[in-house]
Amino acid sequence: MLVIRTALPIFVIGAMAVVAWWLKTRWKSRASTAGKTPKAIVVSNFLYSACFFLIFLVYPGCTFISFSTFICSTLDDGSRYLRRDASIDCNDPFHTTMQAYAAVMICIWPFGVPLLYSFGFWRVINIERGTALPTLPA
Repeated sequence: MLVIRTALPIFVIGAMAVVAWWLKTRWKSRASTAGKTPKAIVVSNFLYSACFFLIFLVYPGCTFISFSTFICSTLDDGSRYLRRDASIDCNDPFHTTMQAYAAVMICIWPFGVPLLYSFGFWRVINIERGTALPTLPA
């Protein structure tokens, strides 16, 4: 469940971002007809917006499930079980592997997403001021 709830959104959002980037770079160099924006650019902008909206929707759940992997309850007999799912033994080596995976997801979701949003806002502000960083070649 941890892998599906944290990795699947990354793959879906990544695929949407790659398609949006491809559409934008493919059609950016083509001249617009009659002053209209090409439909591919409109779709690209929509996909970028959808990516950020999807991140906004899944962020709380991915963050919660990543952190909840570390919360175990100890019983009187000394055995430890995951508080969210009592069928998972916290002393099991597989759970230790999932804790390592959850640590990576904590770097991506609770820390990486706010950094991504901050970078996006910073970039927009600098573009409006005219002090934007040079763009990477396509």
